[in-house]
Amino acid sequence: AGAVILGVIREIDQRQAVRAATDRSHFVAETLLRGAIGPSDVAGPVTGARRDQLDRLIRRRVLLDGVLRVTIVGSGDRITYSTDHRLIGRIGGERAEIADVRSGAIRSRVTSVPAGDRGESVKALVSSVPVALGRDEIAVISIEQDFAPIAARAREALLPVAGVLELALILLFVLL
Repeated sequence: AGAVILGVIREIDQRQAVRAATDRSHFVAETLLRGAIGPSDVAGPVTGARRDQLDRLIRRRVLLDGVLRVTIVGSGDRITYSTDHRLIGRIGGERAEIADVRSGAIRSRVTSVPAGDRGESVKALVSSVPVALGRDEIAVISIEQDFAPIAARAREALLPVAGVLELALILLFVLL
């Protein structure tokens, strides 16, 4: 019974940590990036001086606290900007998910993403957020965060609960 309860609590803690990280991505997209991104940034691949401006802005304001990469998906479901410049011009994910985000949903998933030039990968939370740029233009901003700190926060929340549960079960066993 104790193991089942701990499993359920662990799952709840994990979901709450993922939700908090997703909310943080939404906040970053709405407050820091919404005013900095314009319709021309989603119309086609961002290059040259504009790409350098976005690189500086995102490096200074967004790539903090475990954020690995930021990607903007524009019209045609193509990546128009990414902090990983190799992704610019590629399709920005599953069409159904992008359409869902464009309609106002926020989507998050845990997956492995490339992290480095040597082919390494890291477990990451990828949150895709819609950002309205005008009356008809909606960008999809994907923020990839290292999942290790998110999982660590969930474990930290679980330890006190596990300790109390263990003491309660021991006390119950002694009383029986």
